[in-house]
Amino acid sequence: MRIGLTGIYVDDQDRAERFYTEVLGFKVKTSAPYGPNERWLTVVSPEDPDGVELVLHLTDEPARTFRQATREQGRPVISLTTTDCAGDAARLKARGVVFVKEPGRPAATSSTSTRTEPLASPRTALMATASASAPRSSVSREEPLL
Repeated sequence: MRIGLTGIYVDDQDRAERFYTEVLGFKVKTSAPYGPNERWLTVVSPEDPDGVELVLHLTDEPARTFRQATREQGRPVISLTTTDCAGDAARLKARGVVFVKEPGRPAATSSTSTRTEPLASPRTALMATASASAPRSSVSREEPLL
């Protein structure tokens, strides 16, 4: 058994689609009508087109409340992995992504840890605490897309 799809809530599906495709480099897998004002919109990694689909759900009020509470707790919505964290972070910054916290390996959570292996695999997590904007000159913090 594997996870087939997971979803996040976005205020504007067109804007989110542009961010996930043009900025992050994902590919649209499905874009189909799904109600009067919404699409069933999924994106996938071009490296794994048959892998997990990320559904970009249109936000309603209950979802907006949940999303805000999640942000206030500091919980990431998604986590992206990469084999070149610094390179991908630089590429994303060049495309206008503003990182709330610089990406990198997660810190140890216990001072008594006796682990000798790296705290993260070579596929370092690119922490999903970034918000996107249009060009850098018009940075907006209104809606983090990750």
